[in-house]
Amino acid sequence: MNSIFKPVEGSPVARTNMLSVSDSIDDVIHRLVEFDRPLGKVCFGILVCQRESGEGNEKYFRRFDRAIKQYIRTELGLDSKTEVKYSRGRITQSKAVFFYLGNKPTNTDGLLVELEENSISVQKAVQVLLSLLIKLDYLEEAAEIYDIQPALYNDEMFVGAFIRDTKSDGNVIIEALSYEIYYSDFDEISLSLHREVFDCSLVDTFVAEGEHGAIVFRSKKSMFRVNERLNATKESQRVYMGLTLKAREDEEKKLLSRYDNSVNYHQIDIQNKIISIFSEAGINHEPVVFCADHVCEEFVNPDQSYSDELVIIDCLSCYETDEIKSSFHDHLLTEFNASSVIPLHDAPSMAAIERNDKNYLVVNQLNRSKGTSIRIQSEGKELKSFSKALAKKTSQSDIELDYYTEAKLERLSQEISCVMQGVDVFKVSKKVKSAGGDTADSSLELKKLNKNIIKKVRNEIWLKESVFRKKQVSGFSLPEANLELFYVRRFNLGRRYRTYVSVVGVTTGEPGVKINSHKRYDDQTAGRFSFEYDFLQPVTMPWADSIFEGLRDNHFFIHDKDSGQILNSYHSARVPNVIGNTAFDNVERSRTAEGISRTNKVEETPLPYYLTYSSKGTRYRTFIQDCGTDGARYFVTKQQPAQETMDKQSLTRNVLVFDREGNKLAPLEQPVTQIFFSSLTFDLLNNSESSKKSILQKITELYIEN
Repeated sequence: MNSIFKPVEGSPVARTNMLSVSDSIDDVIHRLVEFDRPLGKVCFGILVCQRESGEGNEKYFRRFDRAIKQYIRTELGLDSKTEVKYSRGRITQSKAVFFYLGNKPTNTDGLLVELEENSISVQKAVQVLLSLLIKLDYLEEAAEIYDIQPALYNDEMFVGAFIRDTKSDGNVIIEALSYEIYYSDFDEISLSLHREVFDCSLVDTFVAEGEHGAIVFRSKKSMFRVNERLNATKESQRVYMGLTLKAREDEEKKLLSRYDNSVNYHQIDIQNKIISIFSEAGINHEPVVFCADHVCEEFVNPDQSYSDELVIIDCLSCYETDEIKSSFHDHLLTEFNASSVIPLHDAPSMAAIERNDKNYLVVNQLNRSKGTSIRIQSEGKELKSFSKALAKKTSQSDIELDYYTEAKLERLSQEISCVMQGVDVFKVSKKVKSAGGDTADSSLELKKLNKNIIKKVRNEIWLKESVFRKKQVSGFSLPEANLELFYVRRFNLGRRYRTYVSVVGVTTGEPGVKINSHKRYDDQTAGRFSFEYDFLQPVTMPWADSIFEGLRDNHFFIHDKDSGQILNSYHSARVPNVIGNTAFDNVERSRTAEGISRTNKVEETPLPYYLTYSSKGTRYRTFIQDCGTDGARYFVTKQQPAQETMDKQSLTRNVLVFDREGNKLAPLEQPVTQIFFSSLTFDLLNNSESSKKSILQKITELYIEN
């Protein structure tokens, strides 16, 4: 088999979100505790707070944090209205470690003893302590640098806040970021940021931390109290990277394009704070970099067209006229090559759908342009995700949800193989002004579906038809192999998790992928899974009591049945993500006259591997860093050229390969790795874009997430 991995030289050395520490973890915590702060000495506590019967997470965490604040106030002799600044670790077995600033120095040896007695790892304690030191850095410089100061709420801190919109009711939408630090057992530190969006109202009086807490953002002139924490996945408009820092007056006009409002700016800013803390504390560390030494330009790009009859189920309630309704139905019939459009009250049951050979497209109603169609029918209340719907249905089995969600839940619980796809629609018409511009004489015009949405829906229907009905995904070729594919989905039901594992037997070759068998396991069959697939031990968590318990959410494995090798493709906190160029600091460069540019020159590009071109003239390809038996880290570039902003960060992933005995192998030397990289997709899962997801993984996912 000829290798698809081509060596490359002269690749840029990219800065990542990770640092490697060479000092022992005990030395690290000693030096951080003894790190001199102008505001006080580092103190700690370990609190035990039992959860009350039936108490939900949000209420329990608030009560836990109130207990911590009361402890700190008592220790420092403060009144109940004085704000306290602290950082808390994750609550495990009703206990957590926390750090704060006080007057008495901490005995580090005593701290280590207490951590061990309470089964709290020193690494987790360092995470918490670093978080506190970063908070203090922010607060010390807040008044000088930030238009809106970082906001504290219990253990959380929100940074990089700016007012994005002012609503008609006078409220404002504030975008901010929260951050998370991870310190691994292998002495690596990674940093991740999370978008946050808040609906806030202007207040003109002091707002204290109440019994139920209040998030407050303060600017030099105003104060804003948070009314609601919005769904950031749907609502956030903050870009990952802004590339428009030229003249200051230009950037003021483009609030969302400004580099100092981008996620990347704050990633580098916080990592710089960590580096500064380590340097001042005398902790030896070095950056973890990404530098590709191989490239792969193989992608699956089949011709996707379904052949079975398609029926469209119309669940919309937004038609303003019968004429618009008829026009939209014609639009659906034409774009999706459907046989008919039927109303919701004629929609078939899942039992009927399972018995026939038709494909179904469900057109769901959105009540908000950035909302979700998953809702409780009696209340009209939206649920943020399918996982939330599953949790709700599990706790209240008699509750009625929207048709499509009910169908997906029934399909999941009863393992129904059917071709059903949903598409969400907010409005199907728009007002068009008359030729004279008179709004009063405006008419209604059909609002068609976005072409990218149409293509994505058609692709999904084609793939589901190929998997569930034809048992063959064609239109491309892969190396010949006999494989067993595994995909894990762990749903959070609140107080517990529900786990499903999809196991699909396939053969690959010139015709594509032939599906030979499928089995699904859940918590009820966990023991059988652990017994039948004991060879998965190397790719599960070592602390787990069984193979099944050691599986993680979104895990994907390929088992080569002929060689016995297992390939694991994954992203975790230990896989470094590209955030900049080691040749210069993006934050520092953003403050120069040149600013941040879109160049793809190795020594000048602010985001290596995001901004690049291939030898074929296309922009998309896979860059690989060969780490020997520790894996092959890979970064898939996008097809589209860089715009003045980049919406999302592209994550780096890692591939590990194990032999029959559980020994790690060098991935790039193994045939199963060539199969995996050959199966990455272009213009299939992402329209006109490359994807880090293998067609093999997508096939395996469909048996759980349809």
